[in-house]
Amino acid sequence: MLDWTYAGVDYNIPGNGGRDCLKFLSGFQRVVESIFAMVISIKFITRGYRNIVIPKQLPNWTERTSIIKRLLLITHCLVFGIELGFKLATQQMIWVLNPCHIITIVQIYLLAAPPSIFTWATFRLHMYMLSGAPLALFFPVINTRLLVFEKEVYYLQHTLMLIVPIYLLRLGGIYTCEEMSDLSWAFVAIGILIFYHFIPLQIIASLSSVNLNNILCPAVSDPFSGQMYRIIAILHQAICLPFLGKLLNWIGLQISLDKSTSSTHLENSDNLDKMSNKQLSKESSCDQNISKITNDDTSSSRSESPAIHHTCNCKTVRLRNKENQSSNQDPDLSNSPVDSNPVF
Repeated sequence: MLDWTYAGVDYNIPGNGGRDCLKFLSGFQRVVESIFAMVISIKFITRGYRNIVIPKQLPNWTERTSIIKRLLLITHCLVFGIELGFKLATQQMIWVLNPCHIITIVQIYLLAAPPSIFTWATFRLHMYMLSGAPLALFFPVINTRLLVFEKEVYYLQHTLMLIVPIYLLRLGGIYTCEEMSDLSWAFVAIGILIFYHFIPLQIIASLSSVNLNNILCPAVSDPFSGQMYRIIAILHQAICLPFLGKLLNWIGLQISLDKSTSSTHLENSDNLDKMSNKQLSKESSCDQNISKITNDDTSSSRSESPAIHHTCNCKTVRLRNKENQSSNQDPDLSNSPVDSNPVF
């Protein structure tokens, strides 16, 4: 039923897949490596998610209308559409499951979606899933691209994957990252990528014998080709992913349109909770002062009481003080007749 998605894959091309690629690693080694990868994935996700604070609401921010953003969206859609056309024409649609294509779809969403908490979180996560782009440019696997302009689209797509996040960082607003020393989002992103490779991607690749993102056997351009290439990949990607994400973040901040925008532009919920607690404390203090003033009024009626000085900035307390001063004046003055025609 799904033969059209991989019927055109040529297994005779090195690195594409096939029986030899599937047998590159033994079944026992695949199981052991998968268990090890799942443990690492869970550790990364739990460690990172524990320190992530998601704001309950976005601060007031007006999105800038940008022609460049629209052009990037159109270009990204056009290039990815051509890439999908190549895959459909050659009956190799299965390659769309490669992480670079998934990230391309995510970036198209980020360019088109309105500001929201989900968009904000998606942007931060995707910042640490971009190492495939420079790897594809520095170690290109283009021996399987035989159609006209198929190689050019390959380079253009991976170049756009690096341009889009830098431009979004330049806009600021919801497109901001956390502090440079904070690796929480990076840990979650690494864990998600490890899980994606060793569970769904490996299962689909094993069933179809297609070497999706080189999960069955190493790429022809892999400098770490060998029996342990997947474990080595986990190690070097655990370093490359955070490094590239922080590097792109730094570049984006240098060219930011809003120089006041920092990595902490968005108030996290921890700060919001602190502000709420301070406000509640002030309101409680105001209520106590109002109660104290009311008691003083009851015990010192018809006698002149000194002004009560307090540090509360509540307007209610100030109004109450004014009422105390007017009520504590000489009662004879309050009973004096009022001129019905005052002179202004």
